[in-house]
Amino acid sequence: MCISSEPNDLSSVILRDLHSHSISPLENYALTRGELELFLRTLSVSIEINALHVFVDYALWSCSRHRHLGLQDSNIKRLIYDIVCIVKNKHAVNEKGQLVHWLNNAINAIDLNEAAEVPCMDQQAPNNIYAHSYLRLLLSGDKYNAMNVISDAANSNITIEAIYFTIIQPVMREIGRLWHTNKITVAHEHFCTATTLLCMSQFYPKIFSTPKIGRKMVATCVNGELHEMGMRMLTDVFELNGWQTIFLGANVPSDGVISMANSFSTDLLAVSTTLVANVPVTANLIQMVRQDKSCRHIKIIVGGYPFTLRGTLWQEVGADGYGESADDAIKLANSWFAPR
Repeated sequence: MCISSEPNDLSSVILRDLHSHSISPLENYALTRGELELFLRTLSVSIEINALHVFVDYALWSCSRHRHLGLQDSNIKRLIYDIVCIVKNKHAVNEKGQLVHWLNNAINAIDLNEAAEVPCMDQQAPNNIYAHSYLRLLLSGDKYNAMNVISDAANSNITIEAIYFTIIQPVMREIGRLWHTNKITVAHEHFCTATTLLCMSQFYPKIFSTPKIGRKMVATCVNGELHEMGMRMLTDVFELNGWQTIFLGANVPSDGVISMANSFSTDLLAVSTTLVANVPVTANLIQMVRQDKSCRHIKIIVGGYPFTLRGTLWQEVGADGYGESADDAIKLANSWFAPR
């Protein structure tokens, strides 16, 4: 199976019909327009990759978010019920029987889901004392002492990679969970992210002074993706392993990625995708790279949440490989390229 690089029109058809069936569908489901569109695009992509569990996972996430905002699960269930009604009346929709079956499975999963929220911080994990101190200080707004915790970890001979993936990564996942459960605001989450990026910057003199192996990587988050910290950490790990890197950040248009890959004469393109709805954007970027004569030599590695949900998805978007972790990604890249 290959993922189409063209947007699937199922989500736009359903969105149009939701508006025609209701005076105010956004109020009915207690969703913003952006949230509703994201929900429908996730459904559309899940159908395209034939992965029911991907949509069910997102539906459960949406219900959990609603509960923690003091809203009702029934808002999301009502949305799914209404989609079922629309699909049943749309003879042009292919395989509507399967789609209705999927939607009903999502409703059943919502009814059965009573899972408690599980913290992302493992009490037995390496360096968990530093991680918990760092989390506590971020939540209290103490930027200066939070930075001192990261500096103390480095001064205790904990490697940069270990600081990134045993302290910073679990803390930021917990910050995301706290936002999801309405324990902190978006503003507080942004403060934690900004402070963490500041903490990471103290390591750049060492990271950039690492002897280079003559290989280059461009790293990007696809257009529409706003989560960049994971890719930033991956880029730093590549620098520590001797690669020269260009980090483009979040929400980068595909033509700009190709322009940078050409001007940098890169060997490797690393692409991060966090939202399932952005999988077609990833497929489109990869297709554009393959069609550009000057980029055809470039190896492409992908990573992010959708690829952990479906093990073959990296092949379906046309990539050369997938890195579940930074260690996996660097090992795979080094297997492709000998030092120059």
